[in-house]
Amino acid sequence: MNLSNGQTFSSTTSTITVNEPGTYSYTITTNNKTYEASQSSGSFTVNGSSVSKVVTFTSNPVVKKTSISGISSIELYAIISALLAVVTIGLGVTLLKREK
Repeated sequence: MNLSNGQTFSSTTSTITVNEPGTYSYTITTNNKTYEASQSSGSFTVNGSSVSKVVTFTSNPVVKKTSISGISSIELYAIISALLAVVTIGLGVTLLKREK
């Protein structure tokens, strides 16, 4: 969680505690791109009592793991694109050699 005052918090549990009184804007990020936050930004005010914000993480529909290889669809697209680029370059080189 990144706060508007520049503080950054991370957690592997469901709780992050901010004790300093004030009003904060926040953004939620994750290193695991397979999931995305249900509410990735918002604000809250700390004024002496606890404040709870519920943020759930759901499966990111863009980054699904394929059942065959266990790689994400984005990784699969990148691999296919790279292979197509190599094949295209190879064909271009072959055609240029034939012309000589």
